[in-house]
Amino acid sequence: MSDDTVKRFVALAAKLVKEDELVAAEGAAEAALAIAPAAHDAWVVLGTVHARKKRHERAVVCFEQAIALDPTDVASHVDLGELLLELGAYARASAALDRAMTLDPKAAHPSGRRARAIVAKTLSKLRAL
Repeated sequence: MSDDTVKRFVALAAKLVKEDELVAAEGAAEAALAIAPAAHDAWVVLGTVHARKKRHERAVVCFEQAIALDPTDVASHVDLGELLLELGAYARASAALDRAMTLDPKAAHPSGRRARAIVAKTLSKLRAL
């Protein structure tokens, strides 16, 4: 199958996530990955589905795969960091968020700004202890 088919599955999966049709979105993302296991965007969408379904460990694997395919993906580093915070893997979360901020030093990307907000919120919680 073609790259175009993979892109269509990924686009469908992303659309279904926005419509909160997570079961169908998961199927579309998995179909894209069955065709092209190195489809970065499919890993991102599948990670988003797992995160929304509170399957944090599975989501972590997806975002790690997405990052392996595109180490400059600021959003995936932030999503990974946020999930790792939820799982209590603080050192790994810190590394992921730090990498996102390093990739976007001027916070020009919305995810770069989100990374900074997550760090600030976490620090505020720690100071309150």
